[in-house]
Amino acid sequence: YLRPATSFRSGYAYDNVLYIAAGQLIEEVSGQSWEDFVRDNILRPAGMRTATDNTADRRRVANRAWPHARNDGPMHGMGTQVVLDDSGRAQYDPELAASSNPAGAIAASANDMGHWIALQLAHGALPNGQHVFSEAASHEMWLPQVHIPIGGYPAPVDQGWHGTGTI
Repeated sequence: YLRPATSFRSGYAYDNVLYIAAGQLIEEVSGQSWEDFVRDNILRPAGMRTATDNTADRRRVANRAWPHARNDGPMHGMGTQVVLDDSGRAQYDPELAASSNPAGAIAASANDMGHWIALQLAHGALPNGQHVFSEAASHEMWLPQVHIPIGGYPAPVDQGWHGTGTI
């Protein structure tokens, strides 16, 4: 029942809801939870040994990124930056329901991200010749879906480039 902000593919709008719907679709089709499917079919085959999409597993690792916030100012985002309690026992736990995990809940080390980059550069192929995803799927991943014209960049970014194009 959400009203679209623009017509289909006429503008850019970030939307977590559709990632959540895709995660539910994976569960319905595979019979596995989204987390198990991603771990078994993407992360582990890609060599991403410590990457996780499971909150409990992520919290067991001490050497990880911790959420931070500035909450003591006149509004959220202002004030002193502090590390938040990410134990799951905080009075205000920013943890979203597991159903939102497909919208970005994967935690990965720099080493694991290196494996992901290698997999992307190999168009889904592993060193042993198997594929995590097909070359056609790789092509689709990198195919622009919404072309957005680029105007002039803000002064700090411009560095003298005055062309236009699409991203």
